[in-house]
Amino acid sequence: MKKYNMKEFCDKCRIAAAEGCVLLKNDDGVLPLGGSGVSLFGRFQRDYYKSGVGSGGMVNVDYTTNIIDSLAEKKNVNINWELAEIYKSWIDRHPFTSGEDWGKMPWSQPEMPIDDELVKNARKNSEKAVVFIGRCMGEGYDFGCKKGGWYLTDIEENMIGCVRRFFDDVCVVLNIGGLMDFGWIEKYGIKSVLIIWQGGMEGAMAEADILCGDVNPSGKLTDTFAASFDDYPSTA
Repeated sequence: MKKYNMKEFCDKCRIAAAEGCVLLKNDDGVLPLGGSGVSLFGRFQRDYYKSGVGSGGMVNVDYTTNIIDSLAEKKNVNINWELAEIYKSWIDRHPFTSGEDWGKMPWSQPEMPIDDELVKNARKNSEKAVVFIGRCMGEGYDFGCKKGGWYLTDIEENMIGCVRRFFDDVCVVLNIGGLMDFGWIEKYGIKSVLIIWQGGMEGAMAEADILCGDVNPSGKLTDTFAASFDDYPSTA
């Protein structure tokens, strides 16, 4: 039997995942993060969706990278580790919910509530902020027009609004597998938005490559993100 070089496959997966990422906007050079102090908000800095549900979601892998560990390997990014440890402690107490089977995983995961005091302290240590939003969808598992699906949850929206009150340079990273509401971009004046999709076992490393400027995101949208859920003829 032929022996495959898994390192070579993984390297190619990392390249492919990076090339598929879509940079929707990047005003005032928020990205790349290199040389900046950065605070990371949202549980998906650690809980990365490698894939959606369905047959693809049932593929077994040897490992899955996550975003904060991938960023930590970069020499030119100064991560706010005090904030990162707060998130780690909360996530340890509120673990990722995988659901009963491949078709029962929640669209979204419970998010850590934050307040002005937490963000104000983070701003003292960082010039930039990255907010992570995750969504799970897939085969036979389309979104509904609900919070935690098409829309942000109240906690997610508060997180974006709270971060934006104290940080001018904010990038929102979307670890999603399909379309969702983007009304919050204009509502909160978000300068930078990066869609990383669900990039497989090396996807988070690929994202770190883009966030730090090692790779130029070249992906393009294959769908139109409508302003309203009702703009799609299939909604009814």
